[in-house]
Amino acid sequence: MFSDSRDASPMSAHRARSYGSPGDANTQGNLMVGLAVAFVRSLGLGVATQPPTGDPGHLWVFGKKTAAIKRKLAKHARWVIAPDTLGE
Repeated sequence: MFSDSRDASPMSAHRARSYGSPGDANTQGNLMVGLAVAFVRSLGLGVATQPPTGDPGHLWVFGKKTAAIKRKLAKHARWVIAPDTLGE
């Protein structure tokens, strides 16, 4: 969790205000948590919009995600699409 993609692109994220509901984001079946962009940036990570891909709220989160940073992200994350809601 909180890692860059397998294809070496930065961690994928979505801007909540770009969607009517969380389910409108193209998460490809992944779970979703909420984090404030200001908090993510306070950890030294960058947040940037992705060039147009048909998904208006898609973001990249770039920078080194050490174990300590991943723990901080996890501590502040709040479930938006939780494991128990998949498949409903």
